[in-house]
Amino acid sequence: MGNDITQVRIGGRPVGIIGLNAVLAEVKALGISDDAGIRNQLLQRVRRSNYVSSSAEEEYARALLLEYRRFLGEHINEDSQGLTIKILGPGCWQCDELEKRVMTAVAELNLSAAVEHVRDLNEIAKYGVAPTPVLVVNGKIKSAGKVMSVAEIKKLLA
Repeated sequence: MGNDITQVRIGGRPVGIIGLNAVLAEVKALGISDDAGIRNQLLQRVRRSNYVSSSAEEEYARALLLEYRRFLGEHINEDSQGLTIKILGPGCWQCDELEKRVMTAVAELNLSAAVEHVRDLNEIAKYGVAPTPVLVVNGKIKSAGKVMSVAEIKKLLA
């Protein structure tokens, strides 16, 4: 088994999995077609080098199956990866302020979320929105051209 560490979102949190690429290749070679069998094999093989508590088995199995599908080249919907929040903006004071407010809202709601501030103008242009800052939640534009209050953000995320 490889010593590589791959970060996977499990239960909305990033977790490092040792040897995941080798496990994915092993399970693919088995030729199993049903999801239950694939999940079982993935979990069993990941446990060889990683601790998985019995209370987290289902979350691990679900996340590992998604990684397996990605490994096979299937498109994975961003919604299935947990809460992802992007702030689009070149780094002006308004964009930075929105990022701070998003972080505050996420903390006050005690949410697990991947928050990213996208400053690359080419990446921002892909969303087709002109006024920044832009708030994107799970791939969907929720606000553009304004700095939402913490209360507005919390209402949006709750």
